Amino acid sequence: AREVSAFFARQLQGRSGSIALTQSGDNLLETGITREFRRLMREACPQITVLDDLPFVHHTAANIRRVTDLITNTPDLVGAFITAGDACAAWAAAKKALGKTDLIIVGTDYTDEALTLLENGEIQAFVAQPIYEETQTSVVALDAILRGKDFPAVCRLEAPLVTKETAEKYSRLLQEVRNWYV
Repeated sequence: AREVSAFFARQLQGRSGSIALTQSGDNLLETGITREFRRLMREACPQITVLDDLPFVHHTAANIRRVTDLITNTPDLVGAFITAGDACAAWAAAKKALGKTDLIIVGTDYTDEALTLLENGEIQAFVAQPIYEETQTSVVALDAILRGKDFPAVCRLEAPLVTKETAEKYSRLLQEVRNWYV
């Protein structure tokens, strides 16, 4: 939330309007992130209103319709912060269909698709949720617990903001994962 709000503050300097939030559902992690994002945006960008969360469903076409309706019905919309997976594609499709070239989209979707959308300028950034590191840490934790060893209840993993300027590292990481599975 800290990096995303700072990114929006830099991008929206001198602008006013509103930012949309989308979540994949009611879960503690996404709710905590959006709550902190709202707080930080009030401090960094008091001229920006952060809208209520738009929940996403598990169907891309329906999400594109939801986003298209939100953009159409919110003429002062300047950006969107997405904590829902697969939502980068929905926001990019709606943005493109409506010709909203100045809409700043920041997602949370560390995939090949998100990287392509970023490289093409259809989204401006995404949070690199540490999916592989989360899985690896889970296995290490389970191993430690099964061996009767202590393991911390909370493990802090990095989830950096990726922009066009920093995307190369993440493209390489995804390629390494694809190579490993082949």
